[in-house]
Parts: sequence; C-alpha cells; structure tokens
Amino acid sequence: MPRLVDKLKDLLWIRTGGPGSAAEPRGGGVSRVVATSGGPAKLHLRTLPDGSSILVVDGHFLVRLNRTSHLILAMKLEGRSDEAILAELSKIFRGAPPGSIREDIEKTGGFLDRLRKEGPGKMAGEHAGNLFTSPLTAAVPLRADLQTRDPVSGRPLAKSDGHAFIERLHAGGVIAVRFISFGNLQDTPIVDLVERTQDLGLIAGLMMKGREAIDRTLLRGLVAAGIDYFEVPLFSDLRAEHEQIEGTGSLAADFEGLRMSLGMPDEAAVIVAFPILSTNIDAVESTLKTLHRYGVRHVKVGALLVPDKLRDDERFGVTLREYESAVVVV
Repeated sequence: MPRLVDKLKDLLWIRTGGPGSAAEPRGGGVSRVVATSGGPAKLHLRTLPDGSSILVVDGHFLVRLNRTSHLILAMKLEGRSDEAILAELSKIFRGAPPGSIREDIEKTGGFLDRLRKEGPGKMAGEHAGNLFTSPLTAAVPLRADLQTRDPVSGRPLAKSDGHAFIERLHAGGVIAVRFISFGNLQDTPIVDLVERTQDLGLIAGLMMKGREAIDRTLLRGLVAAGIDYFEVPLFSDLRAEHEQIEGTGSLAADFEGLRMSLGMPDEAAVIVAFPILSTNIDAVESTLKTLHRYGVRHVKVGALLVPDKLRDDERFGVTLREYESAVVVV
C-alpha cells in the first residue's frame, strides 16, 4: 500500500522570510499571539524578497500586504496607538496626505479587529485576499519539506547537513520549512533544526505522527525553539479505519499525542491533516465531531481522487462525486 501521507493534497498556506522593515525584529518578522473569539491565534508577519509581505494566522490563513499595511499591522501588534502610527508613517512617507494615511490605518485596524471578533476560522475563506494590492512573487516556492531521516537508510538527518540544507533554502528564497517525520524523533536534531530555521527568519513546522508527540519533553523543547505549528495526520476516529493505515494500536496513541500537542502553549498551532479515502469516507462526520471535542481548531481536509470507472476493490481514493458529498459535513 502506498504511503498515504505522501499522497495528501496539500492545502496549507505558509509564509515568509527575507529582508525586514524598520518595524521588524531580528529574523525578518513579527510574531504575536492575540485573543480571538475562536481562541488564541498566532500571527506571523514576514517580508517577501520583492518587498511585499504576508500575514499568516496559525500557519495556514494568509493575507497579502504591501509595505504600508505591513508597517501599520506591525505597529498595531506592538500596541501603538493610531496617533502614534500616524506620526511614524508621516515621517516615513513624507508628503503623503494625513487623511490617506488615516484611511490605511483604519482599514488595517478594521481587519485586525474583525479577526479578534470573528476568529480565524470564519475568515479563512479570505486567505488569498489583499489588504492592499501587491503582487506575490510567483517564481519562488513558499515552502520546502525536509525529512528528519534518510528515506532509504532510516538514519537521522545530521545537524550539520540539516543546517546546510536550511541555509541553502533560505539563500534560494524559500520562506518556510516543514520538517517531516515518519518515525522516532528522539534521536534526531529536530529542536536544533527548528532553532536554526527561526534564526534565519523562516517559518518552521513539523508534520509527525500523533504518537510521536507523547514525549512531553520533546514537545516543550520544540515550543521553546519557536516551532510555529504541528501537523498531525489522522485517518479516522474508528479503530479499524485508522489502524488499517497506521498499524495495530495506533489509534489510541495517535489521539493521545494529539491531546498532548493541543496542551502546549498557544504559540504553536496544531493542524490535523485529514485525507478522505475509500476506507474512511463513511467516518468523515464522526471524525470531525471527535476532533471538535478534542479542541482542534484547524483541520486540513484533502482527498486522493480517482476516476469513476475504477471498481471499489481497485481503488484507494475516492471519486470527485464521493468527495463532494463527504465535504458537505466539513
């Protein structure tokens, strides 16, 4: 059976690195946790190589910004008043009409207020929107994946090799790194690699099996290193469906690891990757309800789509019609 995680449709938006502005600290960005009606949300503000910026909320909800909105949002996240922001921007954009600057401040502030009031979940459909029109550099990939082990030998990635990979990705314009683990993390330099990623101003995420998160010491180390999000693949809340993919005894361990990940500080978002397959399509609604009870706020739903003409016993994925019927409950 093919490795299912390798076939997940990737719906995750991640964000940036690159040169900073006057409002940015070391690493090329601003990160803050803000209270919203949907619970705490982690905001990341980063600058792209073309001078524009993107804001990402909890590792997946993206809004494009130009320099003006970037500066306003950065200063608002620092707690500055509108009058203080107006004074600062008047120095930066000499000659700009104060009324125009006030309009920009109000527009950006309105977005932030709405985010706090409605929560990121209700605004996620606007992830490709712009606060101000600014083209996003298309020639540079937003994210690169880096496995924590050699896929052939199983040996853990050496710290020096990991640093070299991360630095080359940064030099090439990649703005986020997702580390992928398919086995034991304890003997890998994952905490050090996350620290190096953060030092360079990049986004750092980790995709791992839920049972790998049972090590509380490891989780705390990753959070202290600045990990931005954990991504945990789950296939069902029913034992037969989940363990057909992940192996006997995996359901309880994976959900326990998910629970422990959710118990970490709010600086690290938790995303569940939930693929819809022929083997779990009847459990979509129950699984989503279970994730809701656990307190999961971000679910990345995808599917392995197959042609209609395949017989049921010949396919692992679902047809487009089956997928559309299943996502009605999402």
